[in-house]
Amino acid sequence: MESSFELENEDKKTLLKSGETLQLKWKLDGEGMSSKLKSDEVSVKFISSDENIASVNKDGLITAKGNGIATITAYVSDGSYSEERQILVGDTWATDVVCKEDTVRVTLGEAVQLAATVNPKNATYPTVEWSKPTTDWTTNSGTTVGAADITDDGIF
Repeated sequence: MESSFELENEDKKTLLKSGETLQLKWKLDGEGMSSKLKSDEVSVKFISSDENIASVNKDGLITAKGNGIATITAYVSDGSYSEERQILVGDTWATDVVCKEDTVRVTLGEAVQLAATVNPKNATYPTVEWSKPTTDWTTNSGTTVGAADITDDGIF
């Protein structure tokens, strides 16, 4: 059996308000790993990229401290594995993202500027992350046609 290490918290980004906590859970599997953990040959350690935004103790308990973004890294002490989680700390979270246009038609080679509004206006992170899911494209008489759904994901 091959060794593996994973943080069991699925979200790669977590939103917290100052003072809130989050317990990271981890799993370390593999041949000989459990005996190494028991004998203290290896351990799981945690570090924060910015202790003023989010601190993490030796047991993986994260405490949100001040507005900003911190990366928490969990790693196996022998250097074999590591994983990261982004912690966003803020006071007011976005509740809604509204696109100015429901549908935009674009011809091949044309560029279009999309725009969106984040609500409430005082959201700590009024950021919109645009993404295009994979779509199926077909050809019709040598011409590529298709549609793409562009989604606007505010940080909620």
